[in-house]
Amino acid sequence: MSKSNLGRGLAQLMDENALEISSDEKIIQIDLADIKTNPEQPRIYYDEKKLQELKTSILEYGLMQPIIVKPIAKGYMIIAGERRFKASLLANKKTIPAVVRDYNAQMASELALIENIQREDLTSVEEAATYKQLIENFNYTHAQLAKKIGKSRSYVTNIIGLLHLPEDVIELVLGRKLSMGHARVLSKLNDFKKVRSLAEKIINEHWSVRDLEQHLSHRSQSKTSKLVSSLKKRLKISHADVKVQGKKIILGFESDDALDRFIEDQLNAK
Repeated sequence: MSKSNLGRGLAQLMDENALEISSDEKIIQIDLADIKTNPEQPRIYYDEKKLQELKTSILEYGLMQPIIVKPIAKGYMIIAGERRFKASLLANKKTIPAVVRDYNAQMASELALIENIQREDLTSVEEAATYKQLIENFNYTHAQLAKKIGKSRSYVTNIIGLLHLPEDVIELVLGRKLSMGHARVLSKLNDFKKVRSLAEKIINEHWSVRDLEQHLSHRSQSKTSKLVSSLKKRLKISHADVKVQGKKIILGFESDDALDRFIEDQLNAK
């Protein structure tokens, strides 16, 4: 794909390479044993109950929509329809209806993402892993990828940040035990021990995202209050206004004379 195509949105990409089957395309039966899954498929977690429901439907009515595959060295690789493929395996089918399209590697990777976003919600972690894969494979900047998928750059940056979570917490997100909102808040913490502890509380005590944010806000305010008290005691400043703003600690004095006295006290301190 040329660099001139980097700015195209997903809607345009789908118009040009529609995942829907057109009336003039040939649908063929392909042996399931000859089909490989896409290694860049973003979906990691599949709802077993829904797979079983689809299996039952396939056994009773057959597969209503063919999958889309591309030819590879030995057989075919799935571009769209991995869930239908898995359900057909569960149903002990030998073949599956498919349409063969010859996509290049980048198009295959992008369409795997599109197919899932359009038809089934990915978990936030699966979405993040997909964006990271596209960035690494095709050298997109966060801004380029954001434009392509119709999101803001900050959205892409923030969701990729979810991959900083510890692996056991990521598993909880994949298993739908933690929501995307919970994961986003937890991903901003650097202390893995704290992250794991909070994840356990979220699940066991049924915390909402707001509950989690309020807990962290209260904890932050408590720490800030203790810090201010400690600074005033150590620096012997009872009349100064001490504020913590972002990465800054600001000392405010009521007058120039008060500031001068503070400076002299610090210079003369042993």
